[in-house]
Amino acid sequence: MDVMHLNRECHFPDLDNLFQRTDVTAAVQPLLGKIGWEIDAQLAMLDGPLPDVPIGSHCHEPYECPFMERCWPKIRSHYALYNIGPKKGCDFC
Repeated sequence: MDVMHLNRECHFPDLDNLFQRTDVTAAVQPLLGKIGWEIDAQLAMLDGPLPDVPIGSHCHEPYECPFMERCWPKIRSHYALYNIGPKKGCDFC
């Protein structure tokens, strides 16, 4: 099993060796039996209840939460208002 990554020794304009392959078989082998269980656990977590955390500025910073549609389905309409958002004093942004 290989992982491809950028080769730091590669320099423009010669990009023939832009990527490097590293064999990670020995490092990954002990983890292979856990992958199925971990996927099942993650799917169960996503199907579970929403966390009991109020929405707020932490939903936007340092980046927008990928679950915003799940937590904010009816409240997001305030974004249609001009100049309203997490930096403008909106209490629930």
